[in-house]
Amino acid sequence: MLPTEATVPLTDEQRNWLRVNAIFPALFAIPIVFVIGAVLLFIARRFHALPVTIFACAGGLLLIAVTAGVALHVRNNLRDLQRGVAHVVTARLLSKRATGRNTKSFYATLEHVGDVIVMHDLYATLSEQALYRVTYSPSTKRCWSATNLSYLPPNAR
Repeated sequence: MLPTEATVPLTDEQRNWLRVNAIFPALFAIPIVFVIGAVLLFIARRFHALPVTIFACAGGLLLIAVTAGVALHVRNNLRDLQRGVAHVVTARLLSKRATGRNTKSFYATLEHVGDVIVMHDLYATLSEQALYRVTYSPSTKRCWSATNLSYLPPNAR
């Protein structure tokens, strides 16, 4: 069964969430990358020993990777924000999982959609193998809502 797909306009709350998640990581990452980059550059130019040069190069590569990760995160949030719509699909919940210890992230794996990020309150209500009408943003894979269709009469689905 392929999902029935439609789109709905993003709510103001969803737009604000995408905006904040696009702007704040960049605001924090850019100064940190510049400061660490300047320190690495200073160390590399001041000390000419091979281990110091290797350390500076490794640090520079790490900074490039962090910058690319932040840029990808910002791009995905801006892409969903620019589209202005969320996708609505009917899909079966294949599995759900929580990762991390202190700050947990919650994920749901949906048939024909893949992994989506869910909030804790929604995660707690999900039942594996149940059929859901899911609203999500495709680039960030952020699930906004999931309505369990198992409890609805067939004509209301």
